[in-house]
Amino acid sequence: GRRTDDYEATGRDFGTRGRRPVMHYFALGEDSNVDYLFDYYGYQGDRARMFAEGAYRRAAEVTAAVQDFAAIGVDEYVFVPTMADLSQVDLLADAVSRARV
Repeated sequence: GRRTDDYEATGRDFGTRGRRPVMHYFALGEDSNVDYLFDYYGYQGDRARMFAEGAYRRAAEVTAAVQDFAAIGVDEYVFVPTMADLSQVDLLADAVSRARV
């Protein structure tokens, strides 16, 4: 992909680069809530809204994102829940497993 090509164009050995992580917020299920992001990023004004609106709210979004990121070589995913509810772990695991990557 382009990201890989850009990195290799620097002349560095891509094989020694290490991991390729991504991080994203999520709140899945009928009672999903991203209010935490407004509190956490509130001092940044409109950026708080950007983070909240960008959080994955549906399992299908997580599944598609994992597939899309895998296609460009991402090999580490960090999903950060916006709710203190352990059921979020199960919902996320189900969504990620559907990606089959």
